[in-house]
Amino acid sequence: MGMEKILKTLKRVHLVHYCHCDFAWTNSRMWHKKRYLAFFHNVLDTLEKGLDFKIIIDNTEHALKVFQKYSPERMDEFKQYVREGKICISNGGAALARPNDGGDELFIRNMLKGKSEFRKLFGEENTGKTFLNADTAFGHGQLPQIFQNCGYELYRFYRPNYALDQRGLPREFIYQGIDGSKIYVTRGEYASRLENQYKYMDFQQEKEVIDTFVHEVIEPEMPLQVSEDLIIFVGGDDIMLFCNPRDEYEKIPEFVSLWNKNCKEIKMSFSSLDDYLVEIKKQSLPVIEGVIEPCEIFFNLPLKGNTGLWKRRFAVDRALISAERMEVIAAAMGCLFAPNKIPQLWGKAFEFSGHAMSSLLKDDLCRVLENADMTLTAVSQYQYDLAESVCRRISCGRENEYIIFNLNSREICSNVPLNICAPSNVRGFQILDRNGTILPYQIIDFNLGDKNFKNCDFSEVQIVCQLSVPEMSAVCVFVEFDGTSARQKAEMDMKNYSGDFTVNNGYMKLKFKNGIIICVSDVKNGEEIYSYDGEHSFADIRLYNTEVGDSWYLLTEKITEHYIPESCILKCNGPLLYTVITEGMIGRHKLRQTISLEHGSPRIDFKTEIWVAADGIEGYFNVAFPSDSNRIIAGIPFGQESRELEKEFYSSTESLMTGDYLMFERAGKNVFFGKHYIAFENNNVPLAILQGDCSIYYRKLENSCELFLMRGIQYNKRIERKEKWLSLINENANAEGYSSFQYSLLVGGEKDNFFELHSAAKERERPMFSMPRYYTDQTAVTNWFQFMKILSGTIILSAAVKQEQGYILRFFESNGIDGYAEIIVNAPFSNAYICDFSGNYKRNVVKTGPKISFEVKKYEIITIQLI
Repeated sequence: MGMEKILKTLKRVHLVHYCHCDFAWTNSRMWHKKRYLAFFHNVLDTLEKGLDFKIIIDNTEHALKVFQKYSPERMDEFKQYVREGKICISNGGAALARPNDGGDELFIRNMLKGKSEFRKLFGEENTGKTFLNADTAFGHGQLPQIFQNCGYELYRFYRPNYALDQRGLPREFIYQGIDGSKIYVTRGEYASRLENQYKYMDFQQEKEVIDTFVHEVIEPEMPLQVSEDLIIFVGGDDIMLFCNPRDEYEKIPEFVSLWNKNCKEIKMSFSSLDDYLVEIKKQSLPVIEGVIEPCEIFFNLPLKGNTGLWKRRFAVDRALISAERMEVIAAAMGCLFAPNKIPQLWGKAFEFSGHAMSSLLKDDLCRVLENADMTLTAVSQYQYDLAESVCRRISCGRENEYIIFNLNSREICSNVPLNICAPSNVRGFQILDRNGTILPYQIIDFNLGDKNFKNCDFSEVQIVCQLSVPEMSAVCVFVEFDGTSARQKAEMDMKNYSGDFTVNNGYMKLKFKNGIIICVSDVKNGEEIYSYDGEHSFADIRLYNTEVGDSWYLLTEKITEHYIPESCILKCNGPLLYTVITEGMIGRHKLRQTISLEHGSPRIDFKTEIWVAADGIEGYFNVAFPSDSNRIIAGIPFGQESRELEKEFYSSTESLMTGDYLMFERAGKNVFFGKHYIAFENNNVPLAILQGDCSIYYRKLENSCELFLMRGIQYNKRIERKEKWLSLINENANAEGYSSFQYSLLVGGEKDNFFELHSAAKERERPMFSMPRYYTDQTAVTNWFQFMKILSGTIILSAAVKQEQGYILRFFESNGIDGYAEIIVNAPFSNAYICDFSGNYKRNVVKTGPKISFEVKKYEIITIQLI
């Protein structure tokens, strides 16, 4: 493309100077702190000399707080240059969290925290209206609505640049999300295109310098450029001011002057993303709908299992959401709570929510994992304390009581585990609800302790009790001991079977042979959902061994090993719970699979425990379920998207050039992501994998859908490394040791009932639980309490937060339909309205006493402020 064509398209070139501040990447955290301090001091020193330029910053956690802590004497100077527009804010959150790499609320809270911290430091007018997601994948179809609710108008992202280029996605466009919300989007590299451009250092031949820049920097952008404004990022990972990656000074300010002297038709200037936003809002850009990025980034596969940072992120997010909901119930009941506790714990979560933290160097990762574990412990303890406070307020006036909690957004009829014990002896008993109705239960285990009490059946027994519990409520059940023996029921409930057998839970039949499920059929009509073909087993656990190479991201599959059960026991055979436990080997690694079904339930629960042998693995463990259709629906935060993988570009696509970028980002063919669930079919029967505590990564093969459990990398076997830092990464990146994974398969049901799929997935992630009530005091005020009830609508609760005055409730419409919703809130409030994520008023609701009614658009995220 010649200069003449470029002149017809472009009017402005925006140089955006950006130092990408990872928490740490390839170097230690200490190195990064010193690097960022040097960078900011260099910026301030250069601005002090009067040079006219701009830089952008995008987070507080990784870099800005470092400067605040270690160079407080220069913060006033820093703030002054922000006010002057020399240092510009493009929020990427408190930490640089990926849109998909953590909980739905974590991404929102992290973004709001970043905005709040920038606003406190620099003022509302200086925090900008752009969101920078520099080094991560696009995200999902609800981002326009999420960004609008946070006050942003433009979104900048990078990956997967090469694959999206092949698809022909413009460099800038207006993206319309699944709810109809729109946002300006620009995409492209965040690293400098000036790398290796030594000619820019010699301006004797001005035309040659200009032509080189046009050919090597501008022309590659032009095939997909649609606006008059072109963004060129200057800088990159930890890059110093006006330098290339070798810390060699590039005369960028001088080049800008040279360009504007020789090419007056196209103005070049240092800009912020907000400067760019002002210009493109004047132009007509194409509107893009549909799925932008269904695959996520392949190198982000879940590294390690129980010792992986990714697992802790999801766990902390789920725990914080549950603790918030417990706090809401406690506050509404008049219990004491710590008002600032949960915001502080969210702040701790942001410290390990940044991207590129799974491959930290040894000591850094140990500290981060320790921080994550302490945060999870603190959240769990706070929720436990709140639950105990609620237990004090709820009673049926009986001696042996338990409080059952349902923190989900719909009523659940399910099994709840209870531990029944007495000071000296557990004999026969009944479980009754608050109305005195006898509830069914099943003994699943017992304990005799080490005391030989006289006439003692058991010291305690573990049971599951089936009951219905309304949404966002706590209800009382109680135990009545009848003096009969508990042994007979225990023997009947806990009768074990081994060998080959069939499990019938009243909804489906699972036929086991040699520890493998060889047939799944519908109880009502007898139709087969799955039949073993001798090769593709049901819930087939696979270990894909991959080649060891110099690179840390390439995975070339070499050998596939399958789980071979060596024993199979039917531990529980109803009437409420059916549990099958198999044990065996997968290659040289021990594995245990626990398969559970509740009576009448369409859900099969799996717990996979793997003991990875010494030296770990180079490869990944997956679990596969039968799928004979290419139609896939994947859950995303607050909605769902289709996955049409045949339209995507992977590194194994023959028609493409083999390039580092595609191999880097799309190394696994037909890999895709889904949050909370993915839905597919087999034999025309709807199936869905519920994420549970697993990762977001899946793969579609010819006859199956796979869920990625964990990846291991044997860095110690990369002898001839091109990248020395690989040898310094944490030793257990090879996944050595024990890990467990819990997930489910939903069988049958109504096709494309997304409300049901989202609800079932969230109930799997947040099951009901029980707490004993130890107290015999008279402070109890009721035998049950329900904070909120959803009367109508296909809305699902995302967050319930106690504020200093009132409450925040966040819902989303799950089925993709316009409608009306009604809720009742059992807490004192005088006013209610719909607001954005920052609490700013958007529109009214209809309040009739404790009832709130409001319109809901398809896939709308509704935040309601109660005051």
